[in-house]
Amino acid sequence: MERHGIDTMYSKGLVSVLMGIYNCEDCLHKSIESIIAQTYKDWEIIMCDDGSQDGTYMIAKKYAALYPHKIKLIRNSTNMGLNKTLNKCLALAAGEFVARQDADDVSMPERFEKEVEYLKTHQDIAFVSTGMIVNDGRERIGIRLQAQVRPAKKGFMKSNQFYHAPVMIRKEAITNVGGYSESRWLLRVEDYNLWTKLYAAGYIGENIMEGLYEVWEDDATYNRRKFKYRINGAYAKILAIKMLHLNIYNYIFVLEGLLKGIVPKTIYRRIHSGKIKKSIARRF
Repeated sequence: MERHGIDTMYSKGLVSVLMGIYNCEDCLHKSIESIIAQTYKDWEIIMCDDGSQDGTYMIAKKYAALYPHKIKLIRNSTNMGLNKTLNKCLALAAGEFVARQDADDVSMPERFEKEVEYLKTHQDIAFVSTGMIVNDGRERIGIRLQAQVRPAKKGFMKSNQFYHAPVMIRKEAITNVGGYSESRWLLRVEDYNLWTKLYAAGYIGENIMEGLYEVWEDDATYNRRKFKYRINGAYAKILAIKMLHLNIYNYIFVLEGLLKGIVPKTIYRRIHSGKIKKSIARRF
């Protein structure tokens, strides 16, 4: 497999954090503060407000004023969706590495330090993600880990092999594959499609089997999972089968994903919670 080197045009060691923010006035400060508290200090944040209708933009503006050399803030005039918003952030990123962060989550203090070290010591790896500490809105209930450190292409059919929010990618790699696809048919599955494009281009990723990121999954999280995004997921899998040259029998996984979309949300949440508990590395 071809190995891709690091382009010297990017600022060595700098981590560019891409944040699409939208109606998150209650949690944005917590997310930004978790980046400020990182043990790895060579970072910048590029925030793009995606047409928020609450106080999100004003909170972001205050942080940008406090850290003018560390935080870049832009704004969409209308809601454009995460894929287009992240691409606007990516266009302004100056770092050697690109990291994701959602506005309602937090990174553990050592996340950037461990991810940068991993990429620097594993030159054949283009991107790395981590496990996620799951908080149900009341308490931390455990850590969700992926099944494989280095997923194979065939594993993409069974599930998304990398968590998007804690990922860190070499800027050269994500730029070479054109960033996030902006098709409306890939909204909410833009991360899965990005991994597909990276693997199709000869890049590979790995997972750090440690919870370095905390995500909130309450009732509202499950209510946002609409069937139309299952259709998008099916389309993304069809693309993956073609781009990764997988066997035709993998189309059964496309149908499986659609069938999961008709499962009542209460049952889906119980199944999903059970998977989290099975992947717990330690209790809190």
